[in-house]
Amino acid sequence: MLFELVQMTTRDGVRLDGSFQAPTAPGVAGLPVDGLCLVHGTGGNFYSSTLFDSLAARLLELGCAGAAG
Repeated sequence: MLFELVQMTTRDGVRLDGSFQAPTAPGVAGLPVDGLCLVHGTGGNFYSSTLFDSLAARLLELGCAGAAG
């Protein structure tokens, strides 16, 4: 599974780190969105939890990009 590490800074100066995955065949399932941002909100970091692994994999199968943070 290939992904890109991404980061952004919020308006109040907080740096957020995450990952982005793009599907190999975008839009194959005809979903009404091109991508989703998955935010666990449990503190810590995005890579120590497997909370969204299966959901992100399914989104990719459907041709939907996903960002997790």
